[in-house]
Amino acid sequence: MNARRLTTVLSFLVITAVCGLVMASHPELRQGHKAALSANGRADASSGAQWHWQNPLPQGNTLYGASFTDTNTGTATGDNGTIVRTTDGCNSWVIQSSGTTNTLYGVSFTDVNHGTAVGASGTVLRTTNGGSTWSSQTSGTTNGLLAVSF
Repeated sequence: MNARRLTTVLSFLVITAVCGLVMASHPELRQGHKAALSANGRADASSGAQWHWQNPLPQGNTLYGASFTDTNTGTATGDNGTIVRTTDGCNSWVIQSSGTTNTLYGVSFTDVNHGTAVGASGTVLRTTNGGSTWSSQTSGTTNGLLAVSF
């Protein structure tokens, strides 16, 4: 299995686990979405599964890290400076502008407004407004930073 495919699979598993935790803590979210994507990417209502593409529809970048501050609010980071955020328990996602094209491997929020993302080449980004804007911080290293936690 090549590295790109492995990365894609691992990203899918991270997002699946995070959304699964949200769904488990909110039984009412499990109602209503009956269509699932079959192996060919088409909706398959007969399977009984409840998976479907979220908004924004696949943005094409692998995701590596996720941080949720509550059952509704979470942020995920990935390739090419990707940052996506949900405020409705994974029902929809909004792409945020990170200001970098470096891969972002990890993200940690201490509350809905204050968060830090880290990544390739010592990249450190900080937000104080829920990701509306991200500012670059000096890390003092050019090594890849793979995780962050507060």
